[in-house]
Amino acid sequence: RTRRAPPRLPLLGFPFAAQCPAPPARMKCTVEHITVFLVGLISGTGCSLTSKMLLSIESVGKTGEPEPFEDPLFQSWVMFVAMTCALPFHYIYQWWQQRSASSGEDLPGDLKQEVMPTWTYFILAIPACFDLAATVLCMFGLVYISASIYQLLRGACIVFVAFMKHYLLKDKLKAYNW
Repeated sequence: RTRRAPPRLPLLGFPFAAQCPAPPARMKCTVEHITVFLVGLISGTGCSLTSKMLLSIESVGKTGEPEPFEDPLFQSWVMFVAMTCALPFHYIYQWWQQRSASSGEDLPGDLKQEVMPTWTYFILAIPACFDLAATVLCMFGLVYISASIYQLLRGACIVFVAFMKHYLLKDKLKAYNW
């Protein structure tokens, strides 16, 4: 008996969340899981602290007096430019993948992917613009609050999304979602 693929969203081709399999009841915590968690924790904390330190730097301004560097748009611009620099690597990878597939080379299982159509990039640009706006607003907020409060509010975002999904969208969350 063959297993049918879950239905796909018409725009992006991702399976419906309700159709995704639930995680196993008892999942073992391996060294790899702990390492990924710690790297994420340290990276997130380091990013917030360096952002706050950058916003707290004082230097001599045009008037000759010390002025704080409170330019959150600069950090957001640097983030945008850095992410844009990753696009050539993405296109090189796609080109390599298409070249390998057309030449008949047998790619490993995890490298066999459908090539994403160009219009999908434009659809993904909409949430990306919202993410960029949220990052800019977060940087403006970081000017006025401490890094610890900033981290707490960023982490609370997940809880707010879960509440909105449950109460506004009337979507029943499973125990592992909480």
